[in-house]
Amino acid sequence: MTRIIGGKDARPWGLVLGLDEHGDELVDLFPYAQHVSSLAQFEQREFDVVVTDETVVELSIRNQNLSWKEPNPQLTVVSFGGRLPRVMLTEDEERDVRNDDVGRMALSRTRSLNVLEAPSPEISSLATELATYSTSQIDSNRGFWHSTLQPQSKTVRAKLKVVLETSDGKPVVAHWLRGGSGNPEVWALPPYADSVAWTRAILNYLASSRGDWVPPTPEPDSWRLQPEWLTGDEMKVRLLVDEELSRHDEENERHKKTIAELQSLRLDAETVANEEFLGLVANDGDELARSVGSALEFLDFQVEYLDDVREEGDKREDLRIRLPDVDDWEVIAEVRSYKGGAKEESYHRLVSKFIPGYILEKQRRPDCIWWFANTFRGRDLRERQPIMVSKPDLIQAFADIGGLAVDTADLLHLVLQVDRGEITREKARDRLVEATGVLKEFDRSPG
Repeated sequence: MTRIIGGKDARPWGLVLGLDEHGDELVDLFPYAQHVSSLAQFEQREFDVVVTDETVVELSIRNQNLSWKEPNPQLTVVSFGGRLPRVMLTEDEERDVRNDDVGRMALSRTRSLNVLEAPSPEISSLATELATYSTSQIDSNRGFWHSTLQPQSKTVRAKLKVVLETSDGKPVVAHWLRGGSGNPEVWALPPYADSVAWTRAILNYLASSRGDWVPPTPEPDSWRLQPEWLTGDEMKVRLLVDEELSRHDEENERHKKTIAELQSLRLDAETVANEEFLGLVANDGDELARSVGSALEFLDFQVEYLDDVREEGDKREDLRIRLPDVDDWEVIAEVRSYKGGAKEESYHRLVSKFIPGYILEKQRRPDCIWWFANTFRGRDLRERQPIMVSKPDLIQAFADIGGLAVDTADLLHLVLQVDRGEITREKARDRLVEATGVLKEFDRSPG
C-alpha cells in the first residue's frame, strides 16, 4: 500500500518494512509512505523513517572481513526486534547494541520493569502499559521471554536514553542518536510492543522538535475524527482526501495490472529471443551450427546443413550458404565454439581441407569462406576479443582468399538490428557478403 496525503512536500516520508499484520495502519501514520519487502528496492535517501520488525543491518563479507551495512544515515529507525544500527560514540568510533536474537532473559517476580524518563507523556504512558503487560505474563505464561538490549560497553550504555528497563539495569526500550544529518534516531522496542501506537507516539515526539515534520493523524477511534465534531473545512478536506485515496488506489490497481501484463509480454519476448537468437552465443556443437544457420536464414540466405546429407566419415564444412535469386554464388562455412579465444587449427582445417574438398567436388573455388566462432563462451559479450586479434597476418591471409571470420556475438548484433527494424535484411546481407578479414559489428571498447 502507498499513502500520499498533503503532497510529497509534507514530511516525514516513511518506509514500512515487514510488520505485515499492521502494515496499512503504519503507512497511514505518514504523509507519504510505502510498505516494502526490502530496503534495497527503494532510494533510501528520499525517505526519513523506516519502521520494521526485520533486521535492517546487513552482514557483508569483503576480503574475509565481516562488517555490518547500515541503513542510509539520515533514516530514523523504529525497530520492533532485529539487529539494530550502532551507537555513535565519536566521529570515528561505533559500538553495537544487539536486540531480540541476543540477550533474551526470563522475567520473574524478582526482576521487574521500571519506567524511566520518557521524552513525551504519550511515550511514558505506553511504557507503563508495556511494563504492566510484560509483568502480567509471568504467571499466565510460564514460557514468556522478554527481549532486552545488550549494550556492548558502559560507554554505549551512557549514550542510550532508556525509557524502560529491568530492575537489574537491562534496557528494554531505548533510543539514541545515529549521528547523521538531521539528528536521526534509533528506537529499539521489543517485538511484542504495539507497533502502531508506539510509532504514532514516536512520530508525535519527533514532529514536536522538527518544524518540517507533520504529526500523524489521531487514533482512528478518536472523537476528534468523528463527522459530528468536524468543521465545514475539515469535512471538505476529508472528502477530498477520500476521493484522492480512492482515485490513487484505482490507479495503483490499474498500474499493477499493466505492469503484470507487460512483464508477461517481456517473458514471452525473452523466451522467443532465447529460442531464435541467443543460441548464437550460448550453444556449441551441432546446436550452434543450427543457430548460425537459422540466423542466416532470418537474413534470407539459403542455407544447406551438410550434416543432413554427408555420409559417415565424410569430412566437409558445416554449412553452404547461397544468396536468393543469385545463381552460382556459394559460401562454405565452418562453425566452432570455444571456451576461450578461437583456435588457429580451425583456420588451417578450413583452408587446407574444406576449400580443396569443395574445389574437387565443384571444380571451382567457393565465392567466400566464412568462419563462425562462438568465442569466450559464457562471458559478457563486450569482453570478447576480436577473432585472432594476436594473429593479424593470419587474418590478412584469410582475407586475401575471400575469407571472413565472424564472432557469433557480431552476427547476433547484426541480426538484432534487423529484428528491431534499424536496418534491412538486404543491408545486413551486404555487410556479410562484402566484408573480408574480421566482421566487426559492435564496439568492444571499455564502457
